[in-house]
Amino acid sequence: MASKAEWILRMDDRLVHGQVCVGWCEVLGIPHLVLADDAIVGSAFERDLYACCPGQDQQLAFMGLEELALAMSTPPAQATLAVIAGPSEALRLLELGAPLVEVLVGGLHDQPGARQVTDYLFVTPAQEESLRQLMARGVHLVGQPLPASPRLELQRLLG
Repeated sequence: MASKAEWILRMDDRLVHGQVCVGWCEVLGIPHLVLADDAIVGSAFERDLYACCPGQDQQLAFMGLEELALAMSTPPAQATLAVIAGPSEALRLLELGAPLVEVLVGGLHDQPGARQVTDYLFVTPAQEESLRQLMARGVHLVGQPLPASPRLELQRLLG
C-alpha cells in the first residue's frame, strides 16, 4: 500500500495499460495516475483511448512534460504514479527542473537496433545514452516490471 503522498515515476513505452493500473496502482493503493506525454495531451482521441484503462477508484490525468516537471516540484496531495514513455522523456523532465531521485523502468520493448538488457528491457543506443546521462546526474534507475518483482539496478546491468 502506498503509505504517503509521493511521486513515483515509471518509464514504460506502452504508457498506461493493465499492468500499470492493476499491477501497480491497484496493488499499491495508488489512486492517482498521470500519463505525461506532450503528443497525447494534444490528442483528444488518444486521451479517450487511455482513459478506458484506469479502475473505478483511480483518477487519470494527462500532462505535458513541462506541466509534470512543475507539478513534481511539490509533493502531490495523494500517492501518484506518473508514467512516461522512455529515457529521453525522463532526461527532459530533469532538464525542466523535476527533482528526479529514482525512476522505475518497467518496459522498453524490442525495436530495431535495440539490445536486450532483461526480458522486459531493450535499449537503443540513443536510449542507453539518455539512461547513462540520467545516472551521471544522480538519478537512480531501477528495473522493475511489477511491485513484487526484484528491483534490478540498471547501473549494474548497463555496465
